[in-house]
Amino acid sequence: MMSDEKYNALLSQSEYMAKNEPDRYRRKVRFLILLGDLYLAAIILVLLGLLLGSVFILVRDLWAGALGWQTALAVPVLIWAVWLTRMLLMMKGGRKPIPGIPVSREQAPELYAMIDTLCAQADVRPLRRVLITNEFNASVDQLPRLGVFGWQRKTLLLGLPLLKSMTVEQVKAVLAHELGHLVKKGDAAASRRVHYQMIRWTGLAESLGDNPNHWLFKHFLEWFIRNTAKLTQSIYIFTIICFYGKKYIFN
Repeated sequence: MMSDEKYNALLSQSEYMAKNEPDRYRRKVRFLILLGDLYLAAIILVLLGLLLGSVFILVRDLWAGALGWQTALAVPVLIWAVWLTRMLLMMKGGRKPIPGIPVSREQAPELYAMIDTLCAQADVRPLRRVLITNEFNASVDQLPRLGVFGWQRKTLLLGLPLLKSMTVEQVKAVLAHELGHLVKKGDAAASRRVHYQMIRWTGLAESLGDNPNHWLFKHFLEWFIRNTAKLTQSIYIFTIICFYGKKYIFN
């Protein structure tokens, strides 16, 4: 496990790079995003190859009526690949849907109209699900439908105590801030994707725990989470630099 001193040193290096070498920092961020996606693509290809290969061998041998060692090997491989695929699809990183009261367009047309306008301005797909919670907070929850493979179900969470304490303009500002996390273009998108990669792989690590298949991901997860964590903790610097320039936070 990395010591606090070493981690803080790595974090300082990341912040120094964001301040003095923003272009290099952007490249590093994008490389990390690409690496996470490529690793996931490799997992998908391996599983797909195992599934298709095992099914092909079983169908071929059963059709020919000649069962041999390949058939005997294909059966456990197919079972293992199906089981592992199902496990990865079911993984939510220990997360459960957040409790709240769903609000439809018919119930709150003005709220949805405000959300639609802000989504259009940010070039974000309109949110189809809004929950009212009892927390003094607002956020966008992204719960993966397909586990580690993604396809997030995006839900806007609005705390009723928070809404009661704000004016309409303040509510609009809060909504704009939350929807900004969903921007898919430019440098802001890179920040969002780094954060999402962090959630994806830490969720996988939490879900695996002592699972016997942990060896498939152990070394990559340790390296990836360590490097993503330091970027995530200093990501606000990167975002501000991208939009406003480093003088706003380093002067």
